Amino acid sequence: MANPASLNGNGLLANIVLFDVDLKSLNNITNDIRLNGSLPFAGGSLAVTGGFYASRQDIKSDWLWTSSVQTVADNGRSELVDVRTAAGVPVTQNGVPGYSASFFGNCCRRSYDLDYTTYAPFAQLGLELGRFNIDGSLRYDFGRARGSVAGSDLGAAFGSGITTFDINGDGVISAAERQVAVIPNARSPLDYNYDYLSYSGGVNFRLTDSTALFGRYSRGGRANADRLLFGPSINTATGGLTDQGAAVDFVRQLEGGFKFRQGGVSLYATGFWARTEEQNFEATTQRFFNREYDAKGVEIEGRIARGPFSLSAGGTYTDAEITRDVLNPGVEGNRPRRQAKFIYQATPQVDFDRVTIGANVIGTTDSYAQDNNVLKMPGYTQVNAFVSIRPADNVTLSVNGNNLFDVKGITEAEEGAIPTNGIVRARSITGRTISAAVRFGF
Repeated sequence: MANPASLNGNGLLANIVLFDVDLKSLNNITNDIRLNGSLPFAGGSLAVTGGFYASRQDIKSDWLWTSSVQTVADNGRSELVDVRTAAGVPVTQNGVPGYSASFFGNCCRRSYDLDYTTYAPFAQLGLELGRFNIDGSLRYDFGRARGSVAGSDLGAAFGSGITTFDINGDGVISAAERQVAVIPNARSPLDYNYDYLSYSGGVNFRLTDSTALFGRYSRGGRANADRLLFGPSINTATGGLTDQGAAVDFVRQLEGGFKFRQGGVSLYATGFWARTEEQNFEATTQRFFNREYDAKGVEIEGRIARGPFSLSAGGTYTDAEITRDVLNPGVEGNRPRRQAKFIYQATPQVDFDRVTIGANVIGTTDSYAQDNNVLKMPGYTQVNAFVSIRPADNVTLSVNGNNLFDVKGITEAEEGAIPTNGIVRARSITGRTISAAVRFGF
């Protein structure tokens, strides 16, 4: 028997859940027909657009899971590990503790057979009058959700979905074979309609030929779909909504700022405020979200070009807050997870007749790993570079370097605080990679 402390040189094992999705149909058909025209109006011009949007989306899939115990290796050669109790009783079968989402509480075995249909007439007016450009638009969405779902998360009346089955056919039921996930046969219907209005209005005023002020207010919506299912917003008996507001999440935004462009120099400064809604499901924690966020900030971007040299750069400062959480009010007032206060980018570039050399720098300040605002993910700066050579017409040789300094940048983490074992599960940006390509034009 292997000594766990010497496994793979680090003594570490990982509980892995393999998410196997059988995508039977994600067919989509979309039609967007519109008419455009313009006509004189009060010494200026009026642009008119009208149209009709229609789409249908299928979501037919099965969610299937298997769990395993594996070594933690940095050479890409992780191996399955069998585990026994102190008395020598097997806990796993060929590294598998259960043919299900064992480490997610055996959740989320699901089957979807759904159709979502959306219709939306829309219209837009744009008036150019002297130094003013004024525009406004309306869009009315109405749609329907139809179909059925099956799964262990619907409740006891629909079946637990855990059974005993001799997977390897040896006539002996192992511990892992007592946790075999199946999708229950009982299905719950989906049957509801929704509608909402989106609108936007803005104005641009030219101070001079090179400067302008602008402002805009808008409200838009996003129709929720399969993320609502298996949660409190859907009546499992009828398929209707228990909360009519759950069908659509709204975004309200106010923005205004300054524009400057002259002689190879451009600068844009925008102040913004936004209120957003989120109703969602997170599989890893099996939690539903019903939230509102507020965010305000400033975005600055610009570009300068002098001869063969150019530099474009930008940065965004965001002060965001969870203002309402129906299911977890304890996080109200906190900063949303993974939301940095400041993000930035810069791209210097030199263009010669047949050679282009440049770099791209992107970065972020620190952010919280989770909404409890305890554990922070550190900020980082990633440097990329590129060289493009055109030795002949219609031939381009390029070399790209990603993350040249091999920076470790954490983008998300599961834990909201450091656990007693000191291990935090996290994901990072890709390490240093170099690629080359040849492109021919005909």
